[in-house]
Amino acid sequence: MTTPVVTAPVVSLRERKKLATRRLLRGAALHLVAEYGMANVTVEDIAAAADVSPRTFFNYFPSKEAALFGGNDPDRASVLRDRVAHEAPGEPALAALRIVLAQDAQDMADELRSLGGDPADWLKRMKIAR
Repeated sequence: MTTPVVTAPVVSLRERKKLATRRLLRGAALHLVAEYGMANVTVEDIAAAADVSPRTFFNYFPSKEAALFGGNDPDRASVLRDRVAHEAPGEPALAALRIVLAQDAQDMADELRSLGGDPADWLKRMKIAR
């Protein structure tokens, strides 16, 4: 019996560009805050470091805090709830929650890794900034 191959969905060029811009802005925010401190960095500084306009910054994040710490997805709780309900069928609720949150943490680590460097270092920077 062969196992079906699961392929990742094809992501459009537009979505890849949006993701690249989001990562660029987040990386710039993390770098600037780590170097100058939260109080000394503005949205304008972050936008300039990413070579975009402040307006473009606000298309991706509502604030510099959101760029640093996430929190820009108001639907996150409902998405996680739906994932718990659908991604681990037959599992007890706590086991399903553990599976989904472990994958969510892995996704976050992958996102931080995509910024370059060690995700643990980025988390330390975020904690210092917070």
